[in-house]
Amino acid sequence: MLQATATLGVNALVWIMSPDDADERQSTGQVLAFLEPFLLAMQIPFVKFEPKTAVELLAFLDQLEIEAKAGWRPIIHIDTHGGETDGLYVAASKEFITWKELTKRLRPIAARSTWMAIMLQIRGEATAAVQAATSHSGTTRSGKPGHVQVPPRLGNRRAELGFA
Repeated sequence: MLQATATLGVNALVWIMSPDDADERQSTGQVLAFLEPFLLAMQIPFVKFEPKTAVELLAFLDQLEIEAKAGWRPIIHIDTHGGETDGLYVAASKEFITWKELTKRLRPIAARSTWMAIMLQIRGEATAAVQAATSHSGTTRSGKPGHVQVPPRLGNRRAELGFA
């Protein structure tokens, strides 16, 4: 068995959620019931955000860029639906944000952070679109080359975006 050890300089967790129904809200609630007390005990700031519109989500991402400039190195977890051609779904308003627009908002956050990880928990056929929208190199705040990788997880439609 292959084993690896890594150390991250993460100092915040941001959970963006857009549940489509009560079952999804309950599933996420069960995870957060465990996670929130753990993060509190570890003294890691935790922000939970549920956008009501696409504009509200984009404004929130703009605010995260400001926080990253101030020193945040967040893990951003986005828990919502998505479509390969439609983009990321905001359930409350039934709107989509294109993968290109989402990437455009996330890259400046990554560039301002020394390290950032993004977890997309997508309920839909969007993994290929996320990979296509984000699989090119960029530059981190330190000037070091950064590469975005989105390895698809077969079966559970989960993709992880890692910004170096």
